[in-house]
Amino acid sequence: VGDVELPMWASDAKDFVRLNREALESDHVSECLHHWIDLIFGYKQTGPAAEDSDNVFFPLTYEGGVDWEAITDPNERNALEQQVLEFGQCPTKLFSKPHPPRNGSSSTHTPPSKRRDASTGGQPPTPEGEG
Repeated sequence: VGDVELPMWASDAKDFVRLNREALESDHVSECLHHWIDLIFGYKQTGPAAEDSDNVFFPLTYEGGVDWEAITDPNERNALEQQVLEFGQCPTKLFSKPHPPRNGSSSTHTPPSKRRDASTGGQPPTPEGEG
């Protein structure tokens, strides 16, 4: 993957990974993660909650959206399979009620670059190959 073009805000690949990791481990993401879980895997994936959240997709994309056993016409089956391959499918719905917020998602959260670890002599961890 030597031909990947990085965004201008990343000085190199290690910086790109570090910045993304810090963003994904940030307080903001931790405080909002349960909302994303509700949309992708939870109660806002289908039904009125999905409609209220503008989270509605083509019916074929939902698990169980097609009764594959009932399709006897090979052309129809092929057409539907091609649509699924093009559109993709929504993941399995795992939760039927709101997902709880992440514990310790506010002031108690410490980003990875600020964590102290006994295995590193109390210093913040460094990317592989550095320090």
